[in-house]
Amino acid sequence: MKKNYQVFIGIDVSKGKLDYCIISDPFSNQHQFGIVANTEKGIKQLMTLIKKKYKSDETIVCLENTGVYSMLLCYWAQHFKIDYWVVPALEIKKAKGISRGKNDKADSKDIASYCIESLIKITGQKDFRKDIQLLITSHSTHITTKIDFENTVVLYESGNEIISHYILDGFSDSALGKKQIKYLNKYLDAVNANLFYSRKIILVEGISEKLLVPVFFKIITTHSTEKSSCCVINVNGLAFSYFLEIVKNGFFQKCLVLTDSDASTKTRDRADSLATKYGNVSQIKIGITQQTTFEKDLISFNKVGEGRDILLKVLKDVRPNSGTSYCESLRAKAIVVEEYFALIEEYKSEFAYSLMLNLEEDSKGFIVPTYISDGINFLA
Repeated sequence: MKKNYQVFIGIDVSKGKLDYCIISDPFSNQHQFGIVANTEKGIKQLMTLIKKKYKSDETIVCLENTGVYSMLLCYWAQHFKIDYWVVPALEIKKAKGISRGKNDKADSKDIASYCIESLIKITGQKDFRKDIQLLITSHSTHITTKIDFENTVVLYESGNEIISHYILDGFSDSALGKKQIKYLNKYLDAVNANLFYSRKIILVEGISEKLLVPVFFKIITTHSTEKSSCCVINVNGLAFSYFLEIVKNGFFQKCLVLTDSDASTKTRDRADSLATKYGNVSQIKIGITQQTTFEKDLISFNKVGEGRDILLKVLKDVRPNSGTSYCESLRAKAIVVEEYFALIEEYKSEFAYSLMLNLEEDSKGFIVPTYISDGINFLA
């Protein structure tokens, strides 16, 4: 569905805060500025303000790609069903008439202005001749999501060849095929469409994995997912199979699925069912937790040693009172998986975010679970 955006929100993302600028009238000099903490609470506060004052289908949030620091914002924008556009920092810096780096408030306005100018260039012409075929080649994920997937072709390199693949090739006309196409049209947003611009793909279940897997990737390979042209897609606990069908049907890029052993009860998406269905596809690897959940695997592999020290530091950060009491009662003993998990079960995103920051500072001695390390080595 073509969107007619009327409200443009530029956000300058840093580790601790989000500076934002709201432009509700592109032809006016009136702007609304604000700052919220770059935490779940702060981001929810901003999203609630946006939903209350503006129509979601007329609003777009634009931000620079700042890696892990922008992940929570992207997650909650998607959760609140607010469109967002993640733009490479270099692209904004090169944009005509924009001088970055003055201060965070000015940068947020520049990002909002960049969003307006870019979308006008993309969608400004309203009347098109019917006898002209328009071919667009682009590396813009935002443009990709505005084009009907039936008319979208992905070009990728395989050896010394350039291969072309229609995204919907291989999907049947059956009820299941139509359901899969409907799902992809709905959930391949500007972030998830990044898979078409990547050489390697990692599919994960939720925000915790989305935050931490890039850190684990760097621990194992010594370089970032961005440098490896690897994207991490959060399917939000939904069907992996819809994405895997794209790979299976001809978009032959390596794809890793990281799933819990207690995943969805739907037969199609059970971990063992995924492994059976896609196990013979050479480009796909299904990684399954040894414990029932992602968090429990992290705890189990780091019950003792330096990994234990990191987990206890995170627990004190996430649960200052009960976490500190647990650490004191534990003394020098190994972490008990179920006891630790019970303390973070309702704070999974906070746990993942704190662990991510701690590992980025120092990951020495932290053990990445086998199903993740094996999967990343498969991609590498």
